[in-house]
Amino acid sequence: MTKLKTIMTLTGLALLILVMVLVSGCTGQKTDPNGTIEPSETTNGFVPLAEVPEDYPFETAVERGDVVNLHGELTNTEAYEKFKSTLEKGEPTFMRFVAFTIEGDPILMDVNYDGTVFHLTQDVSRDAFSGGIDKVMSYTYDAYEILADGRIRVFDAAAEQPVPQTETPEEVILPIGM
Repeated sequence: MTKLKTIMTLTGLALLILVMVLVSGCTGQKTDPNGTIEPSETTNGFVPLAEVPEDYPFETAVERGDVVNLHGELTNTEAYEKFKSTLEKGEPTFMRFVAFTIEGDPILMDVNYDGTVFHLTQDVSRDAFSGGIDKVMSYTYDAYEILADGRIRVFDAAAEQPVPQTETPEEVILPIGM
C-alpha cells in the first residue's frame, strides 16, 4: 500500500509540473474565441511582419487596418489620411501598406516614423515572382514631402543620388504600388 501511495504521489507531482510548464509556455499570448494566438507585442495594433500569415488575402489585410492597394484601388483611405495628418504634425506614427501583384500576391511595407527618421521594412516573401532578391529589406530615410496627388514621397535629404554599390532605392512613394 505504501508503494502504491508513493506512485500516486509521484504521478500527481508529475502532472502538476506538466500543467505548470504548459501554462508558463503560454504567458504573454492571448487567444481569441476562434483559437488564434494573438502576438504579445504590436505597433499601433499591427502585428510584427514576421507574424503576418503566409496566406494573407485582400480581405484579411483590409480587416486588419492595412492601407491596401489592389491594382490601383486604395482601401482604408481614412487610415492613410490619419497617418498623413500625424506625419504632418511631426509626431511618431506607424502604418502598414500592402500592394497586391497582378497574380494576387501581397507585398507588405511597414513604415515607422519616429518623429525624425522613417524606418521602412518591405516584405516580398509572399510574392511568387520575387526570386533572386532578399525577401525582407529595410531602409531608412530622413525626409518626406506630400505630393500634389496626396501620395507621400519618402527620401534621404542628404543624398542627391543612391549610395553606390547599395540596393537602397533613392526614394519610396507611399502608398506602395500607386
